[in-house]
Amino acid sequence: MQRLPTGKTAGHVALEAGDGFLVEVGGGGGFWNPLERDPERVLVDVRSGYVSLEAARREYGVVIRQNGRKFEIDVTAMRELRRARD
Repeated sequence: MQRLPTGKTAGHVALEAGDGFLVEVGGGGGFWNPLERDPERVLVDVRSGYVSLEAARREYGVVIRQNGRKFEIDVTAMRELRRARD
């Protein structure tokens, strides 16, 4: 795998049939208190790969359980985690 410092300095990179590429970028900081974000929206972000399970718990106070490809909010654990933070 070839690593390039940034997309701005990459220039042109030739790809052959079957090649793939990954672009890694920093996330936005967002607005407002992350604990006020609707847990269902956090779940959608986790399912989409925008937020990790760990970040959902740490940043948003949302406990999500993964079973194979299925993700679900653990409401009881989420309430306990948020209560412990108060």
